Amino acid sequence: MFNHPNFGHDLIRKHVIVLGTMLNKIYISRTDANNDVVSVTRIPIAYGPKDKTINRMLTDTTLSRPFGTILPFISFELVRVTPRPDDQLPKLGRFAGVNTSTTSKDVAPWVHNPKPYSFEFDVHIMVKTVSDGWKIVEQVLPWFDPDWTVTVKLVDEPYIALDIKTLCDPVDLADNYAEGDYGDTRIISWTLHFRMDGYLFGPSIKSKIIKKVNVNFGDTEGSPSLVLSVTPGLTANGGPTSDSANTVPYSDISWDDDYGYIDTISDPTVTEENDT
Repeated sequence: MFNHPNFGHDLIRKHVIVLGTMLNKIYISRTDANNDVVSVTRIPIAYGPKDKTINRMLTDTTLSRPFGTILPFISFELVRVTPRPDDQLPKLGRFAGVNTSTTSKDVAPWVHNPKPYSFEFDVHIMVKTVSDGWKIVEQVLPWFDPDWTVTVKLVDEPYIALDIKTLCDPVDLADNYAEGDYGDTRIISWTLHFRMDGYLFGPSIKSKIIKKVNVNFGDTEGSPSLVLSVTPGLTANGGPTSDSANTVPYSDISWDDDYGYIDTISDPTVTEENDT
């Protein structure tokens, strides 16, 4: 697409996993009349729309447990992706990194600055009793004040890890007890709306690294009178240097080394005379 080979970083999937991981380990405890804990339950979570989840629980004959024992249950879904133009970085900027696929120091992978997008999620907490819903929601909301930030590895090569901020928007509560018939199964659901400020990257590109630059001085229509050559300088101990006598070959220097700069001025006319 757009004259570029197939590419992908699984970025949308990674953003979905981030939210699922946040809600993956929620427990509620139940107590007896003496306020002693009699059971601790981990709340199961799955990706999918609420209506489909409820319908499967009510109608799937392969589910051997009664509906009330399946709850509480959490489902979540990605409902909208919107751009964030106010957070756009300069379009010509780049993220560069180490070439991990080969040992070559002459090639480095890079990607253009990412495009910021907001990923909006609906998280549905379905419970059988009101108190279970209170316990679950109470374990989620305090962490978002107003946002929760985690560092996520988005691109493998070059290695890029960015802070992803997630905000919790208003919470909705629905209960079919007042509107349904007496014979209907009561379903209490909380819907939490989350907005994750994430990023989408374009393709990863590998380019040769420029390690030597020649600048010619003189008549533009004739031969240069002077040539300025600039190369990186690195000692054998890994320190920067500007001394050409103490540097390793510039072909062995990587872009992320702590190198210095070596300036060499030469006179092409003198070189030609010496050659004759």
